[in-house]
Amino acid sequence: MNRQGAGVSQIFVYIITLVTFALIMIFGIKAILGFIQDAQKIEFIQFKSDLENSVEQLRSEFGAVRKEEFLAPGIFHQICFIDLDYVPSPEEAAALCQLNQVACQVWKESSGFETEEENVFLTPPAEARLKVSKISLEQGFLCVPIRQGKFSLILEGQGDGTKVRGLS
Repeated sequence: MNRQGAGVSQIFVYIITLVTFALIMIFGIKAILGFIQDAQKIEFIQFKSDLENSVEQLRSEFGAVRKEEFLAPGIFHQICFIDLDYVPSPEEAAALCQLNQVACQVWKESSGFETEEENVFLTPPAEARLKVSKISLEQGFLCVPIRQGKFSLILEGQGDGTKVRGLS
């Protein structure tokens, strides 16, 4: 009878061990996923800060021209900028609509820089809104592909804003 009791207790120990291991794995995976999400949020915040600071810094440096390279989180494959004070022609609006529907809608409905909460749009859309200081663009908007998490812009200080151009 002792052998039978020992066998039952041994099975009970295995079951408890398996349940404990499964719980540790579940909580471990949840913790790892949380760390990954936090890292992605930090990466986006760093990107947003770098972009805003670069545009703002050149705003008041009249005539200064710089080529800036930005590192965007890997999930994004395009960035679009719109000049909120520029009134688009129907053709310009249609061209932007082909590239980014959200930016197109904001641009069409904009009453100017002061009235809108964003002037930079990512594809796929970012969770947070992006608004850099006043910008001007040659055709009212600029969409730049993001390749391997990188894109470059030419920024030119205009005293009261920053002119943004893509690289040809």
